[in-house]
Amino acid sequence: MKEKIKLAIFDFDGTLVDSEPNYDRSSDLLYEQLGISLSEDQRAGLVGISTQSFADILIRDFGLSISAAELVALSDRLYLEIARQETPIFAPMHELLQRLHKAGIRCAVASGSSQGVLDEIIDICGFGPYLSGVYSADLVKKGKPDPDIFLYTAEKLGAKPHECLVFEDSMPGIFAAHQAGIRAIAVPVEEQFAHPVFQSAWLTYPGAQNLSVKSVMYALGLPYTQHI
Repeated sequence: MKEKIKLAIFDFDGTLVDSEPNYDRSSDLLYEQLGISLSEDQRAGLVGISTQSFADILIRDFGLSISAAELVALSDRLYLEIARQETPIFAPMHELLQRLHKAGIRCAVASGSSQGVLDEIIDICGFGPYLSGVYSADLVKKGKPDPDIFLYTAEKLGAKPHECLVFEDSMPGIFAAHQAGIRAIAVPVEEQFAHPVFQSAWLTYPGAQNLSVKSVMYALGLPYTQHI
């Protein structure tokens, strides 16, 4: 890698933590309370976008009378009730986060989840000491696949796009990284590994649980020792 990376930007859900089962459960509860039913295609279209966009789409498509702020608050409450009980961490990503931090590369989270949800779950998972910033797409005008949240994170932490590296598991996230001019490492679920969007990333691994920390460190020109 020619450019020296100064900032590693991590998506959160599906990248650092295996939160998708929790979101599936909380979404089912949310849809039940709202009295709506979504097709598989509709559910798939809501993956990887911001919580605000998620709320806006539901209100638009189902003619809900609830406000976006109320819907976001309800969604977050239902999710946190489940996530507080258990949020599995992807061990290779946690190790990589620690190694990059030790190597002097600043690390941050840029996610579509609400700021309150991110702050609480990151604290529970113990990621805080390795992060220089945690930013929700709520802080920008447009969430992924627009590049705003990545550019915002880079600016806040004093890095130019070519000095950054994004870790993402979703198609909107990879699109956002490309639009921001930031190199990406993709960690999609295994069944999506061969998709051209994910193969367009600088490096691609079949799921965050299968990321090779050693190969990432070597690709970045960083030493890899047996112990952190």
